[in-house]
Amino acid sequence: MKKTILGGVIVLLTATACKKEKAEPIPFITHVYPLQGPHGAEVRITGRYLGASVGNTDVRFNHVKAEVVSVTDTLLKVKVPKGAETGDITIVSRGRKIRGPEFNYEYTVTVSTVAGNGIRGFTEGNAKEVSLYSPGQMVFDQADNLYFLDQAGAAIRKMNPAGALTTFAGNGTGTETPVDGTGANARFGTLKDICFDARAQVLYAVDFRSSASGSRIIKVTPEGNLGKVNTLFGGGAASWGYLDDNNLSNAKFRQLSGCVTDGAGNLYVMDMGNYCIRKIAFDGTGVSTLAGKGGAWGHADGQGAEAMFTEVSDISITPAGDLLAPEWGGNYIRKITLTGLTSTWAGNGVELDSDGALMAASVNMPLMTAADKKGNVYVITGGLNRLRIITAAGRVITLLNNSYGYQDGSGTEAKFQFMSGIAVDSKDHVFVADQGNRRIRKIIVE
Repeated sequence: MKKTILGGVIVLLTATACKKEKAEPIPFITHVYPLQGPHGAEVRITGRYLGASVGNTDVRFNHVKAEVVSVTDTLLKVKVPKGAETGDITIVSRGRKIRGPEFNYEYTVTVSTVAGNGIRGFTEGNAKEVSLYSPGQMVFDQADNLYFLDQAGAAIRKMNPAGALTTFAGNGTGTETPVDGTGANARFGTLKDICFDARAQVLYAVDFRSSASGSRIIKVTPEGNLGKVNTLFGGGAASWGYLDDNNLSNAKFRQLSGCVTDGAGNLYVMDMGNYCIRKIAFDGTGVSTLAGKGGAWGHADGQGAEAMFTEVSDISITPAGDLLAPEWGGNYIRKITLTGLTSTWAGNGVELDSDGALMAASVNMPLMTAADKKGNVYVITGGLNRLRIITAAGRVITLLNNSYGYQDGSGTEAKFQFMSGIAVDSKDHVFVADQGNRRIRKIIVE
């Protein structure tokens, strides 16, 4: 009797072991087509054991969830999600994660005109109906008001989110002897760049007309619809040169060309005449050189004064808090930490525009940069008429590669004539000053 029971136990254990060996089949991918496309494009994924229902199958493009259109055991149909960018396709099916091939995301670009009627002039009103002289560098405040330089830097114009355009400061007439004041009473030499300090809720701008008038840094405080302009320091022949100093009024600069602020309220300026980046702190430490050696021209990475720059006319900041300097003299984009460490971030030094990974890509004469909240950086290159994106994943891609002219529309249809300013709003829409067409253009990149 005991032998019979033991035999039954052995049979039962054998049957249980056989059931355990019959595990769920392992899903796998055999083919993905196409392997590139824009958002909304349908992609077919073939394989085995891919899923049983739409609700229980998760497909992602570079970690961004895709819409699953249909599912069978051997075929998935999905739509490319917006903002996926280039990266691997992954599927979670039957409790298992499958990693597929890399999908090359193609950006969809739409260009429209938001300000300017194309007629040379200096009027106010509905942004699309006003006349502009020559719009240039620009910046958004936290409320998405756009401030931009006009008439060769002799005025600051303001466009609110509703599309009303006014003159914020200056009257469009430059002068060798700038004047502080409110609204049209202010006079500028030649404003080169404008930046916004979110902490203090004020604008800063760099002004340079000639060595005789010197470089100066101004502060513009909003007072209703107008800006009150005050010279922080600089201006006049006595300010021309190179000197760091705890006392702001003693510091000297040559040809200032760009400005940006950090989250702590410090101001950074590109001193193109001295080939270095200067830091301006308002805590009593004054003006110091963050990167570069005053007056030393060249291309070298390193800490502080070890770094060298060729010609740089702009400076911007990323969400991570790094400064970016588009070095058009060397066809590179340099990255500078707020502790002063400079590295070559993008570009191989070749005077061409070619796409690819950061250091393998070519960036021909990069002049201006602006970052969105996701860490993508937009660059104007190639004779001021080409827009590139450097993705947060580290790829350089051409968005607008157009001929000269004026036309709104898709990325392949749109035309510009001399891009001269760039900024990104809170919705990650890109705005470009189209100086040759005397217009402001809005670019939606998806």
